[in-house]
Amino acid sequence: MKKILILMVGLLLIGVNAYAAGDLIVNGKLGVGTGGPINPLNVVGTNESKAIDAWLKISSKVSLTSIAAFYTTEVTETNLTDGRFIGFSGNTNFRGSGSNVTLRGATNIVNMLSNVADSTIVSASGNSIELRMGIANDKNHTITDYNGFHSFGNPAGSGSISGTNWRHAYFEDMPSFGGTVSNLAGLWIDQQTNGTNNYGIVLDGDGAGSDIVFGTSQEARIYSSGGELFVQDGATNVTLISPHDPETGEWIFYSKNVKTGKVVKVNMKKLVKAVEKLTGEKFMIETMVEGK
Repeated sequence: MKKILILMVGLLLIGVNAYAAGDLIVNGKLGVGTGGPINPLNVVGTNESKAIDAWLKISSKVSLTSIAAFYTTEVTETNLTDGRFIGFSGNTNFRGSGSNVTLRGATNIVNMLSNVADSTIVSASGNSIELRMGIANDKNHTITDYNGFHSFGNPAGSGSISGTNWRHAYFEDMPSFGGTVSNLAGLWIDQQTNGTNNYGIVLDGDGAGSDIVFGTSQEARIYSSGGELFVQDGATNVTLISPHDPETGEWIFYSKNVKTGKVVKVNMKKLVKAVEKLTGEKFMIETMVEGK
């Protein structure tokens, strides 16, 4: 019995030293916090702040790309006719109840914590989305719809969700960090050139709901209706700013006063011609060449 006990202790010590010095290899499924793993790695944390904590520490002068967690979904099957492949997907499931609760599907923080010395960070991104064509790709592919960022809703349940301010994208005012920033933009769009039709921003609609609003109370707006461009002020007075009659194509001025109900429409070309006739001066230059 004593010899068997010594042998068992020795095997345990050998196992501990092997794991401490090398890799832990599991031939099957590995479960942490669960009795029956359903995936190759199944981690269940109960009443924990973090189920998985991946902490990559860089303390040497190296030139490399360091990633705390890396996910790859590799598709090698050929002649696919259907499929949905996702590199990373996560859920924040709220099954309880309460108040003053914050829910986020994903949060990324670029945390400037260094107090060692001054630094220059060439580029920082809270989230980077890249459409990449691999260097080995020598075939032609078609992506019908590509979205660098896609926000949408899915009202599948029979209950309701109400709210006050819903935004597909929200950019808060960037506070001062004590330094000087040359150019700050809430939204910056480079010139789009690689397409049959190139647009900076598309408002896909006609009238309300596809307009650009201004002011702290969104009291003024620009919108399109019937192919014409209108501006509306804080008193809801509407003025046509694409100055052509939609039926005749003549140059006009159009405005509607909501307080009086009066609509003003002026044929600007006829007005200028009449003034020219009275004064003998030439005010309007008509040409087929732009800028001439």
